[in-house]
Amino acid sequence: MKKSIKLRIITILVVLLIIFSSNAIMSGVTNNQVELSTTLLADYTIQLKNQQLNLEKNKNIFEKNVLEMIAGSAKGSETISQCETAISEMEKSGEALNNYVKKFSVAEMNTELEDAYGPYYEAITNYISKSQDVITAMKSADTSQINNSYKNLLSSTQEYTSYNQHYKDTLDTLIEHETDLVFVRTQRASSITIGMGGVFVFAMILVIYLCLRTVLRPLENMEKKLSQIILDLKSGNGDLTNRIDFLYEDEVGKIALGINAFMDELQGVIQSIKTGSGSIHSSTQKMDQNISNCESTSSTILDGLSEISANMEEINATLQNIDQSSTDILDSAKQIRSDSDNNSQLVKDLLVRAEEAKDFSETNKNHTQTMMEDISSRMEESIEKSNSVEQIRELTDNILTISSQTNLLALNASIEAARAGDSGRGFAVVATEIQSLAEDTKNIATSIQDTNVIVLDAVHELVKNANELLEYITSTILSDYDKFVENAIENKNAIANISDLLARFSEHAQNMQERTEALSDGITEISVASENSVNALVKSTEEMDSLHISVSEIQTQSNYNSATVNELNDEVEKFKQL
Repeated sequence: MKKSIKLRIITILVVLLIIFSSNAIMSGVTNNQVELSTTLLADYTIQLKNQQLNLEKNKNIFEKNVLEMIAGSAKGSETISQCETAISEMEKSGEALNNYVKKFSVAEMNTELEDAYGPYYEAITNYISKSQDVITAMKSADTSQINNSYKNLLSSTQEYTSYNQHYKDTLDTLIEHETDLVFVRTQRASSITIGMGGVFVFAMILVIYLCLRTVLRPLENMEKKLSQIILDLKSGNGDLTNRIDFLYEDEVGKIALGINAFMDELQGVIQSIKTGSGSIHSSTQKMDQNISNCESTSSTILDGLSEISANMEEINATLQNIDQSSTDILDSAKQIRSDSDNNSQLVKDLLVRAEEAKDFSETNKNHTQTMMEDISSRMEESIEKSNSVEQIRELTDNILTISSQTNLLALNASIEAARAGDSGRGFAVVATEIQSLAEDTKNIATSIQDTNVIVLDAVHELVKNANELLEYITSTILSDYDKFVENAIENKNAIANISDLLARFSEHAQNMQERTEALSDGITEISVASENSVNALVKSTEEMDSLHISVSEIQTQSNYNSATVNELNDEVEKFKQL
């Protein structure tokens, strides 16, 4: 038991669990029994009492009504109705009481009440049966029959009362028994609870005592010992020979053993550190001297490489400028050749277009001349046709002459109609209309003549303009077509000369491009070689720079190691006893 705190605590907890479970089980059983007795008293007993009271109440109502009926102080129909209601309620109460008695017997697991109620139920049934006979006699209104049936009812009342009393006594006995059981079970539950509480308190006191003795006090002693060791270490009087004491080899004892083992290992480590720190310090000093020599040498080499690298970079920059210039010249030569080829193609296109323009001019000239001859012929025909307009004037003159004669004839007819009197009135009207028609015809003819004059003037003007247009085309446009054809021939010859010049220029540009490309290739090779050299120098410089940095870092680390060794020596000096 002393070798395991866990085992001791688990044992105590198991005991507490058993006590608590036993308390819970016994309390549950007792409470269940108390609940059963309480249910019997609360649910069934009240119902049994109520139904019993209801039964007695209806019995008394029935007997009262019968006596009033016999005495003649009550109305017949109303009393009979009340009696029937009372007997019906008695029958219901008897049945309900029978059901509750059975349920009570089942719940109590005891048939004593049911056995006592059996004869009582038969007495109730017998009483109800004889009560029905009394009601039947009351309906017949026969006084002698009512008296006889009531006497029979009274003979069964004694039996009813006897069984009723036996049932009540039995019920009261059972109620008293259940009440005693509730009291006893309640006292037993209280006793169990108090007893288990005492056991539980004792067990808790035991747990607290064991925890104090085997866990808390040993831990407190260990904490004090460790605090003292730490205080000695902080004050510079560390003692690695101190160890933690323990009472039992349980979990707390194992913690003390672990701390002592750690102290043993720490003691060995500190001794090793103290022994090796001296060797590391001497080695660090020698390494510092060698690193200083390497650093000075690498600085000298790095300066030389930096100067060579700078010169090579200047050479490389010059070569790059030359290469860029040759590249620009090459691009210009290519552009000149490309422009020459493009211009040559354009000149060829212009030559083709000049040939087409010459042919087009000659074709248009011939076509224009043909159209002009055709238009001239058709204009002459139109001029001949326009002379027929003169005939319109002659026709209108004839119409005016006819209109004058018609007007004169109408005037003579009007005179003759006036002479004829009434018989000539219709003729006078006709003459008037003819005269009006003659006037209208004269006006129309005059308008036609005016329009004809305008048309004749327009035709003469058109003929004049057409003749001027034909003269202009003949004298000016056809001669311009001849000059345009001559200019197209001259342009063709000039464009041919330009084409030859551009061909020679393209040939010279090709030669310039080839020579420039050869120069650019040579410069590119020199530039590549120079760049490789620069890269090699830069790489060497970077490597030397890295070497210099590495040496500096080694120097820094060496200084840091020296400082660390000094710090370790200072820390080791805190442990006065190893």
